[in-house]
Amino acid sequence: MNTGNIILATAMMLSAASVFFMIRNMRSDEKSFLAGQRLFYITGILIFFAVLMLFNSLINNEFHYAYVFSNSSKAMPFYYKIAAFWAGVEGSFLFWLMVLNICGLFAIKKKDEFSSIILAAVAVTQVFILIMLLVKSPFAYVWNNFPGDFKPWEIPGDGTGMNPLLMDFWMVFHPP
Repeated sequence: MNTGNIILATAMMLSAASVFFMIRNMRSDEKSFLAGQRLFYITGILIFFAVLMLFNSLINNEFHYAYVFSNSSKAMPFYYKIAAFWAGVEGSFLFWLMVLNICGLFAIKKKDEFSSIILAAVAVTQVFILIMLLVKSPFAYVWNNFPGDFKPWEIPGDGTGMNPLLMDFWMVFHPP
């Protein structure tokens, strides 16, 4: 297990704990709401670190990650390396997880009677997305995903690049 997967697993556990405290808050327990909020903030920080880690891996050609190997190459321009973040399934899920967390932060700031319900729904959704990211991780090693092609700890010299159908200037702006 690598750092990226540890970050995702920790975020999943904290998000599940946040759901627990938000559900407890529905019984008018203000301390539970504050605990759920704090856990949600920590989860957001972990998600942000996972996003930064994947961006860093794409930009710095860290081809030991299967996601980077499959969606990037040394010959790709910088803006396509940014687009490679959401060009694959795992990166898209991580991107939408970050967007979902930001929406949850807006729900916390609103502070109305439905905040805990909305935050609980966001946290439940985060848990499911994080489970999917743990099953099919953007931080999986290339030798684990392609065992016939790479020996353990063998790092490819270059990646296969992004799907040619996605190599369009508008792909850089599409999801954001």
